[in-house]
Amino acid sequence: MSNRHRLSQNFSASDVLRLWETASAAPAVSRATALLAAANGEDVASTGAHSLGVRDRGLMELRRQLVGETVEARTACPQCGAQIEACFPLADLLAQTDAPVATMAVDLHGKRLLLKAPSTSALEQLTSGCHHETELREAVISLCVQSCTDTNGEPAVVPADADSVIAEALEKLDPLAAIHISLDCPDCTAGFEMPFDPAEFVWCEISQAAERLLWEVDQLARLYHWPEADILALSPRRRAAYLGMVQI
Repeated sequence: MSNRHRLSQNFSASDVLRLWETASAAPAVSRATALLAAANGEDVASTGAHSLGVRDRGLMELRRQLVGETVEARTACPQCGAQIEACFPLADLLAQTDAPVATMAVDLHGKRLLLKAPSTSALEQLTSGCHHETELREAVISLCVQSCTDTNGEPAVVPADADSVIAEALEKLDPLAAIHISLDCPDCTAGFEMPFDPAEFVWCEISQAAERLLWEVDQLARLYHWPEADILALSPRRRAAYLGMVQI
């Protein structure tokens, strides 16, 4: 997935570089959490205590402030390989998603499972420790089960075939944890779902904007010998005007 957006003026150039620098220093697995924490003025532990869907909702809200409402992305049709332009407003995506549920009880084979969506930090730890998809899936499911009791309320073993039931419950517990956009290929008419990862998408936009800003600072500092703070204080239009003269 790719995008062609540049950051708006809702955040200053210095803010963008601050967010980029803070998140860059974090491990890749927790980079999105560090980014949101820095944007909200929170510590990483507080942001990581939220579920993945709650964190990603925050990232999408941040993205609306940084860039705007509409997401433009490109993906390939899994059927024929054609490149497809996808365009959708974040407001519609957020409005169509139910609010997360704190806990949920599921009855299966005479046993009651109390489920809760895991925190983002817990999932990040699992991701860094598990190297196989099956192993990760089992670990996530195990993490979601708060308790399992029999009809007498006594502790019981989780049924071996509970995976699909737990996975279905997780979609209600944390609706934004896995986002898919329904698309139709204009070439072969095949319908498919495109995964949308707010963490990856927002980080990509921040990185591209930061790299562009650093290049602008480098170019203008070389010619005019201005300090970074003065260059970043210029409006995007004025920086572009100076850059245009530099390149003549």
